[in-house]
Amino acid sequence: GGDTRYQSVKNGLDRIEGDGLVAIHDGVRPLVNAGIISTSFRLAAIKQSAVAAVPLKDSIRITTGQDRTLAVDRSLYRLIQTPQTFRVSLIREAYQRKEDPDLTDDASIAERAGHAVTLFEGSYENIKITTAEDLVIAEALLKRRDETTVPQNGKS
Repeated sequence: GGDTRYQSVKNGLDRIEGDGLVAIHDGVRPLVNAGIISTSFRLAAIKQSAVAAVPLKDSIRITTGQDRTLAVDRSLYRLIQTPQTFRVSLIREAYQRKEDPDLTDDASIAERAGHAVTLFEGSYENIKITTAEDLVIAEALLKRRDETTVPQNGKS
C-alpha cells in the first residue's frame, strides 16, 4: 500500500522480481472478464504494454469558460480502463519519476517516461464503481450474468 495510488503501485512494482509482465487493475472495476485479462497479457507480451479502452458513446464538449463550449470529435477519444498490463521493467522505470497528480493511470505514467502505450478493446461492462448509481448498474450487470449463465453438466 501507500498514501496514494501512485505510491501503492510503485511499492508493488518494487516487490516484483524478474522482468515478466504485470497487470495493474483497479479494485473498483470488479466486473472485468477473463477475456480482457487474457488479451492484456497476450498483447503486452508482444507490444510491451496493453491497456483496455472503449470508444466514447456520448457526444462531448470542451468548456472554454465564459459560457462557451466547443464540440469535439468523439471518435478521437477512448475511455481508459484497467487492467493496464506492462513489461515489468518498462513500468517500473516509469514509476521512478516524481509523482504527478495529473497522471491518473499507469498508461499516462508510461507515456510521460517516453513509452508507447497500446490500446485494445475493453468492455462497457468493465465499469468503474465510484458512485451510488454505478453500484446500481453493477448489480444489474451481475444479475444479468447470473441469469444468462448456463449450467454445465447439471450444475449451476
